[in-house]
Order: sequence, then C-alpha cells, then structure tokens
Amino acid sequence: MVTAAFGAVLLGSWFVISTATGLTTAHTSRSTDRPAYGGHTIASEAPPPPLPTTTIPQAAAPGSMPITSSSDVSGPTSAVTPPTTNQPSPPRRPTLRTPGPAQVGSETTGAAAVAVSLFSAIGLTSNGKYSIPVTANNINLLTRWMANEGGLWANNPLNTSHGSAAYPHQVTTNGQDTGIPIFPSLSSGIAATAATLLSNPSYARILKLLGSGKASCVSFARAVMRSPWASGHYGHDPVGFCSGRITPVRPGHRRHHAG
Repeated sequence: MVTAAFGAVLLGSWFVISTATGLTTAHTSRSTDRPAYGGHTIASEAPPPPLPTTTIPQAAAPGSMPITSSSDVSGPTSAVTPPTTNQPSPPRRPTLRTPGPAQVGSETTGAAAVAVSLFSAIGLTSNGKYSIPVTANNINLLTRWMANEGGLWANNPLNTSHGSAAYPHQVTTNGQDTGIPIFPSLSSGIAATAATLLSNPSYARILKLLGSGKASCVSFARAVMRSPWASGHYGHDPVGFCSGRITPVRPGHRRHHAG
C-alpha cells in the first residue's frame, strides 16, 4: 500500500511538471511567432519585395551630346556627326536686266542708249499720247534708221533741221552749208528730234509702228520712206534700209529737210 501511494505521488508530480512545461512552451511560441489580441492570432506579413533600381540619365550640357553608358545602350554604337554650319553659298546666276528709259538730258553714248532716250523724249513731249515701249525690236529699228542717217557725230541722231537757227550747221566737203545743225549735246539733239517727229502729222505712221513694239523692219522702212523726212527717201529701198546696204549719210551730206 505504501508502494502504491508513493507511485501515485510520483505520477501526479510528473503530470504537473509536464503540464507546466507544455504551457510554458506554448506561451513562448505564441508570444514570439504570432502575438494574440483578444484571443485571435494575426498572421505576420511577408517583407515587401525590393524596389527596382532606376538609372536617371544626367542632363547633357547645352551644345553637347548626351553621354550614355554601355549598360544603357544595346547593340553597336554609331557616331553622331554634328550639323555643319559653314556650308559654302551656291554661286549666283547673273541677273539679266532690260534697259529702262534713259532720262532726257543725260549725256549718253551708243546708238541703243540714244534710241531709248528718244523713246522717252517722245512720250514726255507728247504728254503720253505716244508711249513707245522699250523693246529690242524698237531699239533695232531706231539704230538702223540712225545708221542710215549717220548724224551721231553731230549729236543729231536723225539729222533733223529743227532749231537750226540757234546752232552751227553741218557743211559739205565742198563747203556748202546744209542747214542741219550740230547740237552741243546729245540731250539737245534728242529733244529736237522728238519735237520734229511730233510736229508733223506725216510722221504719225512712224510713231504708230513704234508704239506697237512689234513692227517689221521692212514696214517701218516704208513708213519712213513715204514721209517727208528724207528728200531722197533712201532710194525707196526698204530692204537696203534694213540690211545696211544703203550708204550712210556722210558728215555734212544734205539729204533731207526734216523739221
């Protein structure tokens, strides 16, 4: 009986010790792993994943190319050539200018310049009634007429006798006075020629052809020959007038009575 009582005591002690140990272990595990609040457990949250690393490129200085590392660029790299600013200018083409009307009073030389000045003088003197366009065709007609007259040496393009009382006269080789003046300047000779063409209605056909700007040389020559400009009427040869076959008037040779 004593043995049975002793055994019961030992068994009860072991039970008490085991129960206490189990409670301690359970309390420790619960307090460290999953804290309890109000009899419930809260699952521990997993740590957040690491944030991805982002490379921020540095701002390139003004006027320079951006710098990239080999890890940012995939594939072969190519050199970038900055734009060239000092490009040579393309050669300029020469500008073709059409001669404009010359002013009356300017000392011009050359038959073409005199023709242009005469067109302008006719327009001004007639107050715009006869407006002669400056065209290559009109210049050719006037220079051909002046070549047949040969009076540029005396500043008298078409050898007009207008205003002869105020100026010295051209004289023939045998000393005969022609009554055709020698003007002191081209401007005065051009003004006198314009006044002559406008003073006689017989020259209206000449001015009309010039006003068209497209008259043929033969039709122009016929209009001049039918007028009283030249007493010899240039031999009534319009083809010779246009081709230069007619011998130009020699200095001092009296061949017309214009004016």
